[in-house]
Amino acid sequence: MYKYNTETPKNQDILQEFLKRKAQQRLYAPKLISAISTISHIAQSTADSIYKCGSYIAISPQGHITGANFCRHRFCPICQWRSSRKIYGQLMQMYDYVQAATTNFALLTLTMRNSANLQNGIEQIYDGLHRFINDRQIKKSIIGYMRTLEVTYNENEKTWHPHIHMILALHPDYYNVNRSLYISQEEYEIKWRRAIKATYFTQVDIRAIKEDIQGAIAEVAKYAIKPSSVLTSHTEIETIRELIAATYHRRLRSFGGIFRDAAKIIGVQAEPVDLTSDEPSELDRQYIYTSGRYIPIGLAPEKTIYDQLIKPITASETQQTCNCCTFEPLTAGKGA
Repeated sequence: MYKYNTETPKNQDILQEFLKRKAQQRLYAPKLISAISTISHIAQSTADSIYKCGSYIAISPQGHITGANFCRHRFCPICQWRSSRKIYGQLMQMYDYVQAATTNFALLTLTMRNSANLQNGIEQIYDGLHRFINDRQIKKSIIGYMRTLEVTYNENEKTWHPHIHMILALHPDYYNVNRSLYISQEEYEIKWRRAIKATYFTQVDIRAIKEDIQGAIAEVAKYAIKPSSVLTSHTEIETIRELIAATYHRRLRSFGGIFRDAAKIIGVQAEPVDLTSDEPSELDRQYIYTSGRYIPIGLAPEKTIYDQLIKPITASETQQTCNCCTFEPLTAGKGA
């Protein structure tokens, strides 16, 4: 007979994480599926796969996920979580590789004013980013980058806030006063404002990465779009449809310069396809999701430890906001 205490702590932790994401999935799926059904160029099987995502998982004795029916949709809470964990590990590998060329790194956040139309906003910020990274001084001072686009939604104003997080690999002599490679905060702001052709001041945050490289990489590896910031009980279907359509087949994460070289050598994909963490084996424990819990295959629902372990997930626990960006109007006398 299967005993409660035969589950390893690692398995318990993984199943707890899956259950948390399953709760979010059930919360967001109805509106997400309704929105997808209105977009003709997206296969309707996508909606069904989102709802069924994570209903089967396999975990190795070492606590690694070796199999699951992932839908791989970028708005699925389960696949977002797995993709973020996967890309975080890969970005750490890339960072270790790039350290051979430079030890100077910085975290840069580029913002713009909220947009009523998400597609226009993304096109503006991507066009601006292209001009920004091709600036003559930027190309001299920055030898590589990894960046991600993050999108949040202001429900009160009905506007979108796309912004970019980047880890910059700075030139080895970036801080050498004799090389003229250093770029000040004000210069970054002026260059970015020109790049997006803004007539207002945006907040450009640039900070050297000294010890907390894990935190900086987590910022780039995190979810590009948080479902909790868009898929609320008050969100209209048309808003969700706009989000899906505007980001469909968009590259939300990319690498440049020495980070792109590292990605090719290590074999890193900007959007991971394989969300497992190990190869399957005959010793793996397999689980299915039923009646709000995961049970080992062959075990009756009432014979599961998760009756005792799992507490209900409330909607408030899934809410997240973005408060990283503020703006002030452009006034006479200030540089453009």
